[in-house]
Amino acid sequence: MPTNVLLVEDTEGIRRALAEILRLEGYEVTIAIDGDEALKKLRSGTKASVILLDMIMPRMDGAALVGELKKNPEWAAIPTIVMSARDGAQAPMPADAFLSKPINLDALFSLLERYR
Repeated sequence: MPTNVLLVEDTEGIRRALAEILRLEGYEVTIAIDGDEALKKLRSGTKASVILLDMIMPRMDGAALVGELKKNPEWAAIPTIVMSARDGAQAPMPADAFLSKPINLDALFSLLERYR
């Protein structure tokens, strides 16, 4: 059974490249351009095994999204992997994992394997 990744990224080039790479590796990918759209997709029934999200986004950033996810028991159980050019030690949220940008694909797939 494929892992369903909800990819939340506002930068189009990064979003397209990651989605393509993930799909080539056998993951199902749902895309959202920010935290607000991600919540709308989850509310409308999108299922995610893991959420891969950018920290800095317009409308609703990664920290706000993780805060909203933690308020809902069903969504709080979904593992979250934050991606950012910021230092991971400064990530202001209780994410399950952190990846520095540019993304090291070996590190990404290693993390995703935990949630398959």
